[in-house]
Amino acid sequence: MKQFVRKIAALEEAMSAERGPFTFFALFLRESFTLKWDLLVAAPWLSRSRKEDLEYVIGVLQSNLTKKEFLELGRTIILDWDHPRMEEAFELADVEHGLVEVRDEDILGQTIKRGYIITSKRRQPLAA
Repeated sequence: MKQFVRKIAALEEAMSAERGPFTFFALFLRESFTLKWDLLVAAPWLSRSRKEDLEYVIGVLQSNLTKKEFLELGRTIILDWDHPRMEEAFELADVEHGLVEVRDEDILGQTIKRGYIITSKRRQPLAA
């Protein structure tokens, strides 16, 4: 399991180097769905409304994970990087390109049985 999480963390670092830093990047096993990991991502350069942003993240995952590893993921969710509830995540962990394990926490309106926060950093908006 740790190898899978480390591989995801390496992909976060690669995407960050290519596109810009993430505000939030985490793998969570929700209390009600313990068999598949949810990947939650937020960054100033990502938008929930742009289909190509989700396709980019999923494309990187598919290209770099084995089929078995990719099937361990349930959902990939783009969050608004500046949403007020992100403060919960920032208070829980202040990390960039790391691994902070969390257990039995309520984060972003979800009860998380187990998870790994890879990046959780406040960011300034992109310059226009």
